[in-house]
Amino acid sequence: MCGDTRRAGAVLEEPTNETMMSTVTHLPPAAHGRPALDHDALAAALLRPGGPLRHLEVRPTDPSTNTSLAAASTSDPGTWRAPAALLADHQVAGRGRLGRVWQTPARTALTMSVLLAPRARPLTWVPLLTGLAVCAAVHEATGLDVGLKWPNDVLVAVPGADELPVVGRRRKVAGILAEVTPAGQVVVGVGLNVLQSADELPVAAATSLAAALLGADGPSHVAPSRDDLAVAVLTRLLATIDRWDAAAGRSRDSDAIVTSGLLAEVEQRLVTLGSLVRAELTDGREVTGEAVGLAPDGALVIASDDGRRTEVRSGDVHHLRAPLRPTSG
Repeated sequence: MCGDTRRAGAVLEEPTNETMMSTVTHLPPAAHGRPALDHDALAAALLRPGGPLRHLEVRPTDPSTNTSLAAASTSDPGTWRAPAALLADHQVAGRGRLGRVWQTPARTALTMSVLLAPRARPLTWVPLLTGLAVCAAVHEATGLDVGLKWPNDVLVAVPGADELPVVGRRRKVAGILAEVTPAGQVVVGVGLNVLQSADELPVAAATSLAAALLGADGPSHVAPSRDDLAVAVLTRLLATIDRWDAAAGRSRDSDAIVTSGLLAEVEQRLVTLGSLVRAELTDGREVTGEAVGLAPDGALVIASDDGRRTEVRSGDVHHLRAPLRPTSG
């Protein structure tokens, strides 16, 4: 599926009562000057009736918030009713697309998963819509030029950074993993690098918001807190899903991504469009050409030199030249 939306465990049907709940386990004192997530502040901003969530849980550590949230929504559906979120101060066995491992130092990243129950279809748009929300929240908080790499990476243009092959001055700052449950709900995970120093980043093509904002003569801006980013991303994501659902109520599901205006916004952020790319497909084939558009289900359309057009729904897509167009105002 587009964006690696994969099948998780079954989720039971949502109960009808509207009791809002939040859970926090003991958070240790700040380490290395990096504060723990503030559960009380997050609950005040995000839980109903004033916020968008039905349930919120903050954990000091968690192996994988996606795995844990999928399991919790199955074993305790009365508590975990969409929309709900699970956040971890330190994710110790995070998962990326295609089974890759994703890890960060404690209290440096925003690592969270959200349980969604969109009415609109197809659900393969959820990773790109989540990326759209992350882009908007990061740009508003930092002023950085933020874009999407199909299907699930968030890139920032780092002022003054060295030009690297293919990526130019853009660096990966976040990744997204969405998994669809048999009941039709979606668990979507976000891993956003916030406070890592340059020597804590795994590869040269990655960055954090703190590192991206660090100018030659010192910080040009202060990186936003993980609490503020969590509120901004979750609020924007759920508002985006609401827009999509509202459009689906007025038109066919397949048209909702267009009539909502969300397709145009995704295309504006998608730095993959217009780039020369190579797609390594899950069946072993490779396709090279220009990324020219998105299919109705969010698949990437690649136009090859021989005139063929291929719709890519799963696999690795590599940019072969740096995406140069700005994505945010």
